[in-house]
Amino acid sequence: MKRVLIALLFAGSVFGYEIISFEVNHIPPEKPEEGKPLQLWIEVMPLDKVKSAYLFYRKIGEENFVRQKMILKKERFYGTIPGDYVSEPGFEYYIEVINIYEGRHNVFASPRRPQKVLIGEVEEFEYLPTIEEEIAVFEAEEIVFAAAKKEQKAREAPVTVSVITSDDIRRLPAISITEIIRNLPGMEVFNIYPGFTVVGIRGFSDEFNNLIVVLVDGREVNVEMIGSPLWEFLPVAPEDIERIEVIRGPAGSLYGPNAFSGVINIVTKDPEKYKGFHIDTKIGYAPFTTGGNISYAGATEKSQYRFSVLHRSSYFFESTIGNDLLNEGLFAKFRRKIGENASIFSDLSFTYGNGSYFTPFSVFREDPIMTWHFRFGSGTDFLKAEAYWNRTSFYIQPKEKVFYDAFHETTMDNDTADITLQGTWNYPAGTLIGGLNYRLNSYRCEYFFFGSVLENRIGVFLQNDTEVLKWLRITLGVRYDYNDKVQPGIAYSISPRGSFVFLLGENHVIRLTGGRAYRKPSFLEYQMRFSGVSSVPISDSLLMEYNEVFNSGEIGYSGRILKNLKFDLSAYYSKFENAVGFNYRDKQFHNFQFNANSIGGEVSIESIIAKRFTIFANYSFQYITALDDNTDMKVEKGDILKEYPMHKANVGFILRPLDWFLFSLSGNFVSKRHFRVFRDPAKSIDSTEPTKSYDLPALFILSMKLSLLLSKEKFELGIMGYNLLNQQERQYPGGSATSATNQSYIFGGEKQPLRIMGYISGYF
Repeated sequence: MKRVLIALLFAGSVFGYEIISFEVNHIPPEKPEEGKPLQLWIEVMPLDKVKSAYLFYRKIGEENFVRQKMILKKERFYGTIPGDYVSEPGFEYYIEVINIYEGRHNVFASPRRPQKVLIGEVEEFEYLPTIEEEIAVFEAEEIVFAAAKKEQKAREAPVTVSVITSDDIRRLPAISITEIIRNLPGMEVFNIYPGFTVVGIRGFSDEFNNLIVVLVDGREVNVEMIGSPLWEFLPVAPEDIERIEVIRGPAGSLYGPNAFSGVINIVTKDPEKYKGFHIDTKIGYAPFTTGGNISYAGATEKSQYRFSVLHRSSYFFESTIGNDLLNEGLFAKFRRKIGENASIFSDLSFTYGNGSYFTPFSVFREDPIMTWHFRFGSGTDFLKAEAYWNRTSFYIQPKEKVFYDAFHETTMDNDTADITLQGTWNYPAGTLIGGLNYRLNSYRCEYFFFGSVLENRIGVFLQNDTEVLKWLRITLGVRYDYNDKVQPGIAYSISPRGSFVFLLGENHVIRLTGGRAYRKPSFLEYQMRFSGVSSVPISDSLLMEYNEVFNSGEIGYSGRILKNLKFDLSAYYSKFENAVGFNYRDKQFHNFQFNANSIGGEVSIESIIAKRFTIFANYSFQYITALDDNTDMKVEKGDILKEYPMHKANVGFILRPLDWFLFSLSGNFVSKRHFRVFRDPAKSIDSTEPTKSYDLPALFILSMKLSLLLSKEKFELGIMGYNLLNQQERQYPGGSATSATNQSYIFGGEKQPLRIMGYISGYF
């Protein structure tokens, strides 16, 4: 079914305008019979805002359209194309609606890009939108899932959520998922090595990367051994993505441990919507970078399937040995309908690559690193059950001498088996969601002090979303999690959340949100000890007494003014308790029982200011203040923690002056940072004082994309540039170090040069 959302503008209300949102349902004809009249229908809601509808049609090759008024019957408009026009080679048509204020708008196709129908064959015709249609897409309600584990309009979500669509991804000058999400407000994205990127939300992010949960189609991809996702080794390429949903703020009430400062849900493309082949290839220099993606999708009446393979490689930012990136993989998914409202689904992936994993005590070369996953589930509107298995296997080579002397190289394996049962009850005033989750983790390495380790987790969650009034929605949720390895007590295992969403008409929303989340220490922190490494045990053999806790409250506003401007404002207060970190004095992870608070805000705007010209801009600030003294962290109560940028800003535009030409530009700014305690690359980890302070200057990354769109957008070729100002600054502290084999390498952040890439994409 072809669904189009159209937003129309007319005089009459607050700010001098009334916005009427039309939802349009229309199914293009399939295999019409030659020579016989063809009836078409269209649904337009709300019907009371429609005065009339018209069908315009012509034979392929003719210049003028025939205009026919459509007849309204039982909430549908009907029109008929005469049999003379239903003949070879085919015909073209579009549909126009006249609203109650006499405004004319093309709601399906347009005179410049009509829907084409070939006799005996249906061609899915991609047309370039008119300015009205561009605004229609701009104004359309975004649908999200991750905010409440159900599909809902973004404006009704109980938390602050940003969405990047496949169209945004196609137009932005970025080649990786992390480069894409860097453009969102509140995000902190720092590339350390080509294969290692730090991603955080609203501060407190560090090289352990373990404060957010990352999902692919709702499946968690965090590696439980280290608590973080391997961003550069995910099984999906940007070309595979339908949208990216980013939740800012604690989401532990639904997603449990690690949904600390946010959740990122990557939704892959719908096979039914993106049928056929897609091929994409990229190659660039400085550093030498290659990338590629091939996918095929198909659908029948009851089944959908999609297959994708990817390749990405990047060699050497600054280091001359070892810190490169290779990721090759495949991803497949399948869904089949059973009956009216039930379905079964499955997906699987495999990746193979190499890179480097950065920690404060050593850099570990991962060559190779392999990941697998398999998921199977079924569901109805009321009940959903799924199970998945994730596996990550590292073949690591330590560069620090103390580890190299104990083992030159070894394999570490992490298996995760997860079973989730979720029920959804829709009642007249809202939705009640509840579920049960069980997870089994297995950690193995021949050099582990404890050998193989099993970890069991159980979670129970409940959430109620109620429409108290037409303009007020209240969401309350809570989750309890049990872990048999880390048992801090019930007070540190409960994650509540509540929100009030005030819908002030069609165009304005105010949101009040409060929540609490916790992060359990990962296996790396609480029990990873290598036999034969006495001077650096890495982890205390005792379990942590407390989980890290994150409490946050937020007020936000979202609005639209006129037909082409939407904006978001938010302000928040957060408290971070029981910080876990690496203690260089004791040479192990430690719960410092250190607390800090954060006060911050974000503002973002997006606008179509002229035909085919879109701009976006956002600004974020945060002040993180220490609430305790801590000698090991060299912090006194009241100090502002400048390890996290106080100011972040993103700005860009997308220009399409011609049908076949697109140019986009984006800039990402991060203010200066100061690290009080960080490893000194010139010293060994077992030195008496292996740390020093670092100052990182402000950073501005300018990127661009220039594209030629050919054959009605089925082919695209162009160039992309990253760091066009060639700022030779590190995004994270680092410097030259000497490995156990007396080779020079970069410990910490590498300087990243300007990068230029050429690319070709084809859709078949």
